[in-house]
Amino acid sequence: MPPPPDFAEPVIFHKTSQLYLAAHKRVLKFKKPERYTLGVRIETTTLDLIETLYLAQSKQGQSRLLILNKADIMLKMLTTHLRLAYKTKSINDAGFASLSEQVVEIGKMIGGWIKSTKNPAS
Repeated sequence: MPPPPDFAEPVIFHKTSQLYLAAHKRVLKFKKPERYTLGVRIETTTLDLIETLYLAQSKQGQSRLLILNKADIMLKMLTTHLRLAYKTKSINDAGFASLSEQVVEIGKMIGGWIKSTKNPAS
């Protein structure tokens, strides 16, 4: 789903919000034990990622770079949580593929942001 035409924020915020909504929908279908353990971790990590990206947007230079590196680590943690959800059969093939695709896209955006922060003249 594309961002609304009047959406003034960078696309990464829209994509990450869409990831949260998709993950939330999947977590609601988890069995109770996984919903309150792994499901909570997936949702919390995604929300923390959104907050971290907003924080990065408000900084510049080395401060931004440190925060973006933290966001990259959070995304790797989220990937691990999703992989565990898949291996415990809390999430099906299609759900895992869809969420993983979104995570990869966001990862590329964070990587590009890190690169442009390291080399602002490029």
